[in-house]
This record gives sequence, C-alpha cells and structure tokens, in this order.
Amino acid sequence: MQSAWYPTVSQLFGVPLDNRHSYTKSDWEMWTAATCSPSTRRLFVNALAYWLNSTSTDRPFTDLYETIDTGSYPASPGPIYFNARPVAGGHFSLLALVRRDEMGGGNPSMSGGSEMMSSGNGTMTRSG
Repeated sequence: MQSAWYPTVSQLFGVPLDNRHSYTKSDWEMWTAATCSPSTRRLFVNALAYWLNSTSTDRPFTDLYETIDTGSYPASPGPIYFNARPVAGGHFSLLALVRRDEMGGGNPSMSGGSEMMSSGNGTMTRSG
C-alpha cells in the first residue's frame, strides 16, 4: 500500500516527510526505501542521488533538505542545517537488505525489478 502511495506525493528531490512542509530527511528516505517495493525503492534512491548531484553546498551531507525548487536547506526564518549527524547511518539501511539476501532471508516480493524512469527528476534506474 505505501509503495503505491509514495510515488503520488514524490517531488523533484524526494518524498516530503508530511503534508505540513516540503522538506524531507535523507535517512528517513533510505529507511523507507528499504521497506518498499523495488520500483518505489528506486524512486527514493534516485531522488536522493539526483539531489546530491544537482545541488551545491559547502557543508557535509545533510539529512534535512527541501524536495522542491532548488533543494536548499529549510528556512524558519533562517536556514536549518542538519549536517553530518549520527542519523546518517540510515543511509546504509539498504545494505541490510543485501546482507539479508546473502543469508537466504530475502522476500521474493521485495527483490528484482526492471528499468524505469524516476518520477520527475529525469534519472534512469537500472535493472536488478
């Protein structure tokens, strides 16, 4: 159910945390990607990769950024910087899926995939 819903609310640089703001958290996106179908997982990963490749900053990798416009840091009233925080460990959540599959605990409904275009950000996913 969530895998079908996330693409309907996805923005240029990802899925907003909720409907009150347009920002997201990169760690949350990767944890969520790990629980979704392969196509929705690719949507999350591609959006984060697109944000990393299309925005500029003089700060470490953030876990809070806007999903619209320029993908900047949220402002309230000035910029909010979440940089190099421990929650960035969530970026590696997809690696847990690899390890699970290596140990034979994979879920067939959550693996596999095909090539498709990501929602709005123009990145192409790869098969597998």
